[in-house]
Amino acid sequence: MTPWRDPRTGLTVHRPLQRRTRLKLRSAKQAARERIYGIRRKEYLSQPENQTCAFPLGCTETATTIQHLRGRRGWRLLHEPWWAPSCWSHNAWAEDHTGEALAIGWLHKIEGPA
Repeated sequence: MTPWRDPRTGLTVHRPLQRRTRLKLRSAKQAARERIYGIRRKEYLSQPENQTCAFPLGCTETATTIQHLRGRRGWRLLHEPWWAPSCWSHNAWAEDHTGEALAIGWLHKIEGPA
């Protein structure tokens, strides 16, 4: 580190070394998981029983995404027993109304029994 004097403030500034490469957005392991997920997601949504939204209070929209009932971090991303076909609006609704989604069964607690 080479200190330099900031002309605006007059303070001595210690600048860290400049990176030569950008930091990766995700690890190689997570990138591999996401590639597998993309393939399995298309297969899952193409099955006849997963064509419509499975929202517990009823919905007739076409399923366009997957609702991860117990989260999608790490290994949970590929755990199909906790997947449910969902329309975009009900998937977003679960994010905004987490307490209500837990109460009606559209989400489950991440830890503990389902």
